[in-house]
Amino acid sequence: MLGAGVWPNGGQFEAAVSTGAEVFTDPRLRTARFERDAFGAPVQVTGESAVVFFGAATGSAFALRCPTRPLTGGAERYAAVTNHLRRHRVLSAFPKAEWVAQGVRVGEKWWPVVVMDQVQGTTLRTYVRQHLASPEALRDLAAGWKLLLGEMSKAEIAHGDLQHGNVFVTEQGSVRLVDLDSVWVPAVAHLPPDEHGHRHYQHPRRQSTGYWDRRVDTFPGLVIYLSVLAVAADPALWEEFHRDENLILSASDLAQPDHTPIWSRLAASRDGEVRRLVPLLRRFCLGPPAVDVDLPTLLRDADSALPDAPVSEAVAPSLGAGSSWWEPSQASVPTKPIDPSQGWATPPTPPSPSGAPATPGTPATPAAGRNLWDATTRTSPNTGPSAGQGGTAAGAGDASGSSRAGATSAAGDGARRASPSGSVPNRGSGSRTAALVLAALAILALILIILTVG
Repeated sequence: MLGAGVWPNGGQFEAAVSTGAEVFTDPRLRTARFERDAFGAPVQVTGESAVVFFGAATGSAFALRCPTRPLTGGAERYAAVTNHLRRHRVLSAFPKAEWVAQGVRVGEKWWPVVVMDQVQGTTLRTYVRQHLASPEALRDLAAGWKLLLGEMSKAEIAHGDLQHGNVFVTEQGSVRLVDLDSVWVPAVAHLPPDEHGHRHYQHPRRQSTGYWDRRVDTFPGLVIYLSVLAVAADPALWEEFHRDENLILSASDLAQPDHTPIWSRLAASRDGEVRRLVPLLRRFCLGPPAVDVDLPTLLRDADSALPDAPVSEAVAPSLGAGSSWWEPSQASVPTKPIDPSQGWATPPTPPSPSGAPATPGTPATPAAGRNLWDATTRTSPNTGPSAGQGGTAAGAGDASGSSRAGATSAAGDGARRASPSGSVPNRGSGSRTAALVLAALAILALILIILTVG
């Protein structure tokens, strides 16, 4: 028996799905055959906010997503998205998905579910890894990515959580998107989502500002576009900077542009387009998350599409003679990183010339996770994960890797990193003052002793 306000967990949903047709009202689910493991238990993937089962009915494969926590306006959002996609059939990248209010019965109560067409292909992360030796395939992927985001912009729809686990690539190189919990369309503009996207793909200040509108995909779209092109030009970047829950850029990199090792690597890319876009991404990171352009427009008008970052929000290091733009000069190395929502602050006085050179922070290694929709990451409840998946299905965390409202943001990473300046403060003046004070006190004490003896 579940208490008031308590949603079923993965085990309770599994027991219900195992029961059979009587726990469903939807005709597809009543006649569905669910994938099962060697022990007969339904194959499932469990994340922070849902458990997903995989089945087929009348020859069509589907994913059954059972939320394990409330989703604000779930029925309204999915109905609006379905209606919107029906009017824009060109957007074949989005699978058909339906919110079923009385989806599955657990105990004596009915709970909502989402029934979604099962997407064929591999996740973006897997596709990139499999094509490290095929730069042309990755460049074609980047071109298709830009085209898709342009089509989405014209159709007034934004995904809201673009990241490696929610982007699938078919064998033909076409892009498909899954997880519609955060989709923006005009009809739900008043209904902000419960999650603010994967921290390794989103603007450093998206969560703190609650930014969400039709242009919310522009920043993660740029992160993905630039990352794919950069890896196509230099596959070694994948080995050096990929950490399971990102492509090559991390939340640490986005929170402190120019001050982590990958920025200099990208600036020296063999691909001229990558080099051209590095200052654009840097300016985007330092400025506000809200923009009024889509990805294709941003890429075309890179020099004018974004406003300069306000000095009060972010102060970029000035350049000394002979410096490259990504190398901070000693005369204006920022102080230690603070909350990304407050940008960087320059010190009131320059550090001593004898200070140590700047030391870039090391991006934190994110925990391994799973995607709810990737068939290659499914784990049945009676078997452990396959080699390389990491962790158990129940402990995989949010399957999309998203940082939800109230969850740890990129600022948490920054608090654990060393200051990028690494400079030694100048204590010479303070030491001389202290010595003079001590000498004066010694003389005064000697005078008092002489007067007392006399």
